[in-house]
Amino acid sequence: MKRPSAMSVPTLALALLAAWWPIAATPPSLRADELSSKLEKMLDGLRPIFEDEHETSVTVGDVTADPTLVASGGPAIANAMIDAFGKLGLKVSRKARLAIEGRYRLSEEPASKLRSLRIDLKLTDRVAGRTLTDVFINVVDAATIVRLAGGTGDISGTRREQSEKVEKALKDPTTRIESDPGSQVARTRISAGPGSPYAIEVLVKAAAKDYRPRAVELNEDQAFVGFRPGEVYAIRLINDSDSAAGVDLAIDGLSIFAFSDATSDRSNRLVLGPKSRGDIIGWYRNGGPGGSSEFLVSRAAEAAAAKEVPTSSARIGMITATFAAAWPSSQPPPTGEEQDTGRGELGTALGARTDQSFTPVNFQIGKPKAAITVRYDRPSEPADLPAK
Repeated sequence: MKRPSAMSVPTLALALLAAWWPIAATPPSLRADELSSKLEKMLDGLRPIFEDEHETSVTVGDVTADPTLVASGGPAIANAMIDAFGKLGLKVSRKARLAIEGRYRLSEEPASKLRSLRIDLKLTDRVAGRTLTDVFINVVDAATIVRLAGGTGDISGTRREQSEKVEKALKDPTTRIESDPGSQVARTRISAGPGSPYAIEVLVKAAAKDYRPRAVELNEDQAFVGFRPGEVYAIRLINDSDSAAGVDLAIDGLSIFAFSDATSDRSNRLVLGPKSRGDIIGWYRNGGPGGSSEFLVSRAAEAAAAKEVPTSSARIGMITATFAAAWPSSQPPPTGEEQDTGRGELGTALGARTDQSFTPVNFQIGKPKAAITVRYDRPSEPADLPAK
């Protein structure tokens, strides 16, 4: 992406109109590539089976979560498989004789002893009703795990420390719901825990350019928000730290850049200046007028994540924001930082085209610090609140 001639960091004077910078992961970090690279390597190993079966196409089916994970990352995993098959020259088709489906769960990678998200896949011959092979991969990056499995909590530290914290973020989340400082509207701000400088809020569109905060409930230490089909919403990301923050925002496991017209933009992330906030109102498509599609609440079968996967019926209804330190590529990393290496009724569809201003910059993203997840796949009466 082209770097602008000048960049400015938003200050408190900009209030709610903070500047947003999507950045290209160039060179891509391990964090961004681990799922795709491991899937590509594993699926490439299946090539001899396709040759023996004289098949050049495959059906990608459900990738579901273990019942212990209240997660909706399956469609994103299946979508990554579709991309991987495409790179291998195999066509994804509903009519294919061979089909692949899977399941994912929290596990441990034997070699490193790091906590992992184990993805088990089964390749079958649908016509003959027989299993051709079973394969699996382990994803160990903490940020990727919480994006797909929906954790909330502190995931900072060394690679080993992150591994120890990710299980707690999934099984014993430290979700905190409170009022935004200075606001009369209660319980809309969701953070990863007491004292965390990172938070999100869910806003629902009441009229053109009028977004209202939506009340949040805490159930078994997990945040839930109620939606009605047809509503349009936005996500307010908040950075109260003294440094810029890189944010990976995903809905139903898919990055908000997943539908970018330019495939090179699909690994982008957002950068938010220190002591600032901004509202993300839709899926990014391109940088022109009407270059985003609104976040539209729809039935699960019509959700954007489901449409990326030909036959998915996996759980939908999860919004996850992962925060990390960020700094201009022309500057050295801050002390202690380095480039990051490491079944529901509702879903979110692509709504009407809308304007969302982004400015490309050349920043580096550090190690993940915190993850925040809010779910909307559980029946809950939406509570409308006044605008702030």
